[in-house]
This record gives sequence, C-alpha cells and structure tokens, in this order.
Amino acid sequence: MERICRKLQTEKPETFREAIQLVIIYNMVDGAREWGRMDDYLAPFYTKDIKEGRIDETEAIRLLTSFWQLMIVKEQVTDDRVIVGGLGRKYPDEADELALVIMEVSRRVKDIVPQLTLRMYDGMNPKLYKKAMDVIGEGCTYPMLYKDENIIPGVMKVFGISYEEALNWMPLGCGEFTTDHGIIVSPNSVLNMANVLWGTINGGYDSTGTYRLTPNDTCLTDYDSFDELWDVYCKNVAFLTDVSARNHSRGYEIIAQDMSLNLHNILYDGCMDAGKGVINGGCKKCGGSDEIYGIVTSSDSLYAIKKCVYEDKSISREKLLEVLKANFEGYEEERAMLLNVDKFGNDLKEVDDMMAAVHEMVCYTMLDISGKYFGLDCFGMVNINNRDNTTYGRNTGATPDGRLAGTSLTNANNPTAGMDKNGVTAFINSLLKARGDIHFGTVQNMKFSKETFNNMRETVINPLMDSYFGRGGTQAMINVVGREDLENARKEPEKYSNLIVRVGGFSARYVELADDVQIDILNRTLN
Repeated sequence: MERICRKLQTEKPETFREAIQLVIIYNMVDGAREWGRMDDYLAPFYTKDIKEGRIDETEAIRLLTSFWQLMIVKEQVTDDRVIVGGLGRKYPDEADELALVIMEVSRRVKDIVPQLTLRMYDGMNPKLYKKAMDVIGEGCTYPMLYKDENIIPGVMKVFGISYEEALNWMPLGCGEFTTDHGIIVSPNSVLNMANVLWGTINGGYDSTGTYRLTPNDTCLTDYDSFDELWDVYCKNVAFLTDVSARNHSRGYEIIAQDMSLNLHNILYDGCMDAGKGVINGGCKKCGGSDEIYGIVTSSDSLYAIKKCVYEDKSISREKLLEVLKANFEGYEEERAMLLNVDKFGNDLKEVDDMMAAVHEMVCYTMLDISGKYFGLDCFGMVNINNRDNTTYGRNTGATPDGRLAGTSLTNANNPTAGMDKNGVTAFINSLLKARGDIHFGTVQNMKFSKETFNNMRETVINPLMDSYFGRGGTQAMINVVGREDLENARKEPEKYSNLIVRVGGFSARYVELADDVQIDILNRTLN
C-alpha cells in the first residue's frame, strides 16, 4: 500500500489494485460522495490484470470487498452510488465482466452502501440482468434497476443537452439525475405537498392554525368549484418553489465566494479550460432540484375533495374542514367514507389522472425556474423520498384521503400503503401514468415476498418487469422480504440486526429505523 501511494504521487496507476487505491485517495481528499461508472473506468485495469495472470476473480472480489468496507465506515447512507452497465461506456465488454464481479461483491457484503445501480438497455448482456435478479432475490436491496431508453430522452429534455451528453446520465444520492463529469445538480430544498394543500384549504395555515404555510387567505369554504381550489393550489406550489429556488441560489453564491472546490473542478469537463469553478460557469450546467413529499397523499386528497364535495356533494366544505381539524375524532363515519373513495394504484382512470396532473404541474412549475437565478441553469422536481415522508408526516395534519394526522405521507410515486387493492398489474399500470420525461428523478419502491420473487421468477416476475420497463418504466427499487421477517424484527430486534430494507432513496437496517418508519415499510403492499 505504501509503495502504491508513493508511486501515485507521480505516476499513473497500471494495475487494478493501484487504480482502486487512486480512486479511494482522491475521493477522501476531495470529499466527493459518489463513485460514478465504476465498471467502465476500472475495466481496463481489471481485464488486463486477469489476462496477464496478476489477479483472478477471487482476488478482485477481495480487493473490492475492502473497497466496500471503506465506504461503509463513512456512513453516507444516502450517497455512495456505484453505477454499472448502461449505454455510452468506453469499454462495454470489459465493463460487463467487472460489473458481474461488482454485483457479486455486494451480494456477499450485503450492507447499506454502496448504493449499487444497474443501468439496463436493449441488447444488454443477459448475464447482467440475471445476476442482478439473483442478488436481489437473496434479500439485497441492490442493484437498483434503471432503463436507459426510458430515461435518456427525458434527461436530454430537462437539461437541454444532446443525446451523446445524456449517455453519461447517472443518479446521485437518493436518485437525483445528473451527468457524469458534466452537470452539477444539487438537491437542497424540499416541498411538503400535503402541507401546501392544507394551506390552500385553511387560509394559508396548517391544521392547527398556528403556522403560515402558503400566501393565500382563502379557505375551502371560499371555493365554489374544484377548479378554483386547484388554481390556488397551483399558485401556492409556484410561490413556494420560487422561494426554494432563491434560497438554493443564495447557497450557491455563498459557496462560490468561500470555496474554490479545485479538486472537484478537475473532474468536470470545461472547468480547467475556462479557468472557472463548477458553480461559476466552468461546467456544462449548474442547477438544482426541489424534493417533493406526499404527492400521492395530495392527489388522492384532491380527488376525494373533487368527488365528495363538488361532484357527489356527500360532505359539505364546512364539514370537511371540521372533520380534518378534529383529526377524524368523533367523525368515524366521515373518515370511512373518505377512505372508501378510489385511490391511486388501482389502475382507475380518474384518480390516476389526478396524480398525473399534480405530477405534471409540479414538474413544469419547477422547470420554468431554470435560468432565473444564479447557479440554476436548470431546476427541476425530484420525487425520491427517503425516510422524510414519515418525518414530514409527523407535522402534517389529517388529509382528505382519510390519512390521520402525524402519520406517514406516501413514499415517492407509490400508492398509499395498503390502498392498492387491485393487484400488482394494476399497481404497475398506475405507476406508468406519471410522465417520466419531465423530472430530475423519481423512484418506485416494489416489495415482493421471497416465494413470489424466487419461485415464480420466470412466470411472474420477469414478465411483470418486462412489461413495466417495456412500457416506459424508468426505475425500480425492489425489496424481497417476508412480512414475517419485518414483524419478528420488531419483536426481537437483536435477532435481525442484518435485515436490510429499502426505505426510499436509501437502504437501512430495519431495526435501526424509527418506529413509525418501520411501520410505514411494514404496511407497504407485499406482492
């Protein structure tokens, strides 16, 4: 190790081990939080060493296992992305060989990081997909699956870049899109969509009337039609998004004044030639994103208002506000009625269209800010929820979809836990209703039983995933776990210290999560 460190001060790496060591050292010094397309940039070293007999696969696994352990001790659970596969690699055949080894390492280590990510594409070596499914089937939450052909057109559109540039797309952190060594897009602000709705129907205030959430003074009782309510809701989203963008921009200004980021600049195309930093005009584009929470909580709630208040007139505007402020206490009948209203995730046109409308409105509202403020050449929406769908839910009042105050908001684009009742095909059909080409990253959590995923792989799982990705699905994060494992882990956590689950934008040991986060994961539909 000492010999290699001394060599790397003046010479390029020549072996697989030397290349790994250089990557680790640079990352430690620079403070970078992601690892990029590892199979591609390490592939020439790996295949050369294998060919020359310097190492074999066993030794490569040993070296990468040590690499993985160094990531684990950093405890950056929402970062440390390792990307394998995908179009646009320099060494696709060699990289595929290494990608198989990388997946095997994650299968053996089975930890929270690295966040191994497989970029799939038509014509990909089938061994990669089979290996990925085998690893996932053993209870690993990795690799996460992304489909290039469904993502690249959207990346071109939202970032305004060419196909060749978009080939270098990759997710960072919890799943926000960027491009490798080309674009900086930092997720530095959040928007609780359910609280925006609360402000819209409650004179701008939260359910307690204490905290100002939105600029409007109007209440639900003031809206004579659903269209009036929708108009104010959209304006509130636009207002709060602009506030977030301005704050985001101010953060960039402060960083630009105080930090040179020279080691980071070296890694980004254009910075050295321009003599400028990544957030001072040096790289292709510098931008930001706004993370949203509770989009389906909001769309289901909007649909319930539209249906019950304005169409069926089964509950008055005054009564609904009264019921929500009381958190349904004493209004069990009204809550049962609201819970019984159709929900997203069941392949029902009207309710799915409402979710798609909210999704599209938020996406375009944020895209419209691109270029408006310093450092925000591009600005967009991400819906990649981590545990914060639960933490933000703690401070969100009861909602018209029947959700109780203080409980979890919906996770990412997924249906409300337990409300997708028409089966996995209907679930997939609903997921595909939201456009995949106008955002900066969304995630889809899917949970399958061990029996279904492993024993019915050929007859159920593979056809299901082929249909999902074949019809435009962009991403899938798959948990293969038995409900009984989650229930037993809550009773005897000491026996389940290694049970890893996908929370949203990151993975975690189930027993280390807060109680309400555990419950949220337990309640997600098991297919």
